[in-house]
Amino acid sequence: MWKKVNPSLGITVSIDKIKAACESAKQNPAEENSFRQLRLNQWVKQAVRWMPMEKWDKCAFKVDPEKLKGRVCYGGLDLSSTTDITAFVLVFPPVDEDDKFHILPYFWIPEENLDLSVRRDHVNYDQWQKQGF
Repeated sequence: MWKKVNPSLGITVSIDKIKAACESAKQNPAEENSFRQLRLNQWVKQAVRWMPMEKWDKCAFKVDPEKLKGRVCYGGLDLSSTTDITAFVLVFPPVDEDDKFHILPYFWIPEENLDLSVRRDHVNYDQWQKQGF
């Protein structure tokens, strides 16, 4: 497979270099997309990935905002200018060893730029809007 996507394999690029880059990408998610793009000729959306999506997805759990009332909370706000996303995120740290971080994220985009944002970002904001998000 590597020979098909690296025609100069063994000539200008050594197989050992490709193998080393592959092993490094397996150990470091930040290198995975670079390896896939430059060594496997695969189109990737992000230039750098800091965490594999499988690990991210395993961290998901339902958060009940009502149960967080009165707890210590830290908030972060990133205001948009015209076309990017406004983000407001609330982070509730664990109260004991068995607890987890609870995160409540809220995001907005200007409604008048909805169609542009869908095309530019390749994200189904319009469908999310119809679903009530």
